[in-house]
Amino acid sequence: MEQSEIELEYERRWKAMSPAEKVARSAAMFAWTRQQMALRIRNTQPSLSDEEVRLHVALQLYERDPEVVRLIQQRTERIRRNPLTRYAILFTNSAIPSTDLYG
Repeated sequence: MEQSEIELEYERRWKAMSPAEKVARSAAMFAWTRQQMALRIRNTQPSLSDEEVRLHVALQLYERDPEVVRLIQQRTERIRRNPLTRYAILFTNSAIPSTDLYG
């Protein structure tokens, strides 16, 4: 199959990158992918905490690794069994103003 002009240009630019640039580009693409997955999960399940969203993303990313899936599911169960854990996570992830609210 013949490559398009866009594919040829991408390949040319990729080959011109240093190994460090390639790693940085790949990491950025992976971060963008995780972010998009989290947004989709957040849109379909808005009541989840940030930690729960991260765990859902991790389950999707590592679904083919049974040991990792087991560990993620254990963590998810601990959050579900202990509602205070969920609220502690929400509190620690929230933005707290640095000004004195009572002054």
